[in-house]
Amino acid sequence: MRATSCFALFALLTACGDKDGSTEPPGDDSAAEAPADADGDGAAADLDCDDNDDAVFPGAAEVCDGLDNNCDGQADEGVLSIFYADADADSFGDPGAPVEACAAPAGAVPNDQDCDDAEPTTYPGAKETCDERDNDCDGNTDEGVLQTFYADEDRDGYGDAAVLACALTDGLSTVRGDCDDDDASRAPGAPEVCDEADNDCDGVVDELVESAFYRDGDRDGHGDAEEVAWACAAPEGYVSLADDCDDSNSDIFPSAAELCDALDNDCDGLTDEDNLSTFYADADGDGHGSAAASIVACGLRDGYAATSTDCDDADADIPPDATEGCTDGVDNDCDGATDEGALSTYYLDADADGHAGDSAVLDCALLDGYYTSATDCDDTDEDISPDARELCGDSHDNDCDGTADESGCVEPIPTEFTGTFTFEYAFEADPKARPCDLVFDTTAVTASTRRACRDCEWALDYSLVYDAASSTDTMGCHDGSDIEFTFGYDEDYYGYEVLVYYSPYYRDWSPLWEASWDKSTGLLIAGGGYEEYPYPYGSKTYYYTRVWSVYGTTN
Repeated sequence: MRATSCFALFALLTACGDKDGSTEPPGDDSAAEAPADADGDGAAADLDCDDNDDAVFPGAAEVCDGLDNNCDGQADEGVLSIFYADADADSFGDPGAPVEACAAPAGAVPNDQDCDDAEPTTYPGAKETCDERDNDCDGNTDEGVLQTFYADEDRDGYGDAAVLACALTDGLSTVRGDCDDDDASRAPGAPEVCDEADNDCDGVVDELVESAFYRDGDRDGHGDAEEVAWACAAPEGYVSLADDCDDSNSDIFPSAAELCDALDNDCDGLTDEDNLSTFYADADGDGHGSAAASIVACGLRDGYAATSTDCDDADADIPPDATEGCTDGVDNDCDGATDEGALSTYYLDADADGHAGDSAVLDCALLDGYYTSATDCDDTDEDISPDARELCGDSHDNDCDGTADESGCVEPIPTEFTGTFTFEYAFEADPKARPCDLVFDTTAVTASTRRACRDCEWALDYSLVYDAASSTDTMGCHDGSDIEFTFGYDEDYYGYEVLVYYSPYYRDWSPLWEASWDKSTGLLIAGGGYEEYPYPYGSKTYYYTRVWSVYGTTN
């Protein structure tokens, strides 16, 4: 700016000189010649940046012509215009593509108001359409043209949250009111089902679809009609039936059996129906009552009977099931007739072995303990009858065939034994010393060992009960306990009568003592062992004693 002013002042001073352009003082012919100015623009050539163009000189007004009009080293400074690319030719430029020029270049416009220079339908003043674009470049998208829809996440045709959109698309609905947009079964107009949810979105849960359930206090499957609960399923302690007439008693319900207990067990409104019966007084206690006195009750009571057929309720020997006598002039069996029937001879079975002896009675019916024939040859002994086996050596006709001890008889086999068992033991210098003299009270029954005695006539299981009072034990030979033992009798063990015993250890029978057994009396005597057997030991002689004995009677 300062340079320009000085230059103007210099030009003014030169213009005030003589008319030939001389700057020397008048009358001074010795002054130098004026600088060259080819274009006559008043600027010397050495200062004019284009001395061929009189419009170009320092201080000239800069115009927009592509030249440095004022010779300041810049062309068109301060006079250029800004234009903007209009790629979509909609007369609105792209603010992001400015161009400086003196005049609008091709494809450029002087405004920067286009918000999408690639879309010719988008520019200020354009009609806003619903296309998710800012068609009118007002900074808003789809304003005034969006429609209201509702998010339909469960695709049931009903929406929930409002959504602005250009058009109805998948996941949107034009109808709102869905109360659960995650469940397609719940929507306005859906059928209400009993599931504790509001299926039809009317704000009410399970309306008109719940069922009535009734409290079943006694857990008999039947409820109390006065205690009802509405629900989709039976709550705990409730049932669908409301027909219990007593919900405090589990034995009372409609399908229960009616009992005779003064209660309406089956809830039919009646008490003890179909259970009452008529019973008749049984004064003589013979199980039959008299029609003269009766009661109606649930069950038979003492002093009453179910029948009214007794013709004499004062005599227990006269009921309908009695045996009719033949000579007493009484209707014993209450059939309306007296002493009907024929007399017969019946024989008494005194020993109750199933066979009668010679004692007889005349009667018209068989009495208890009597038989129609006399076949017992000894009616005082139950072991003697036609069914018994003949025993050898007892001189009895056991089988009542008229002969005693006949061929084919069996030896008697004892089943019991009573007696004593004695065991003596000593090893002493004195032959008479017996420090161990043990006595056992002995009983026995038929043997039950797993392995039978091969050659024995019989075998018995013995219980040896220690008799401490009768025993001597100075050496501690026995601990005082009882002993279980099994003996058998073999009458021909290599020509000897012996007792044998069963050894659980060896699981076999072994001979023990010499024995004698009287079959007729049952007397059993047995013994064995060593008595005062001398045994030299060092300088002394000891006497070894080991003796067993059995004495008793078999039956």
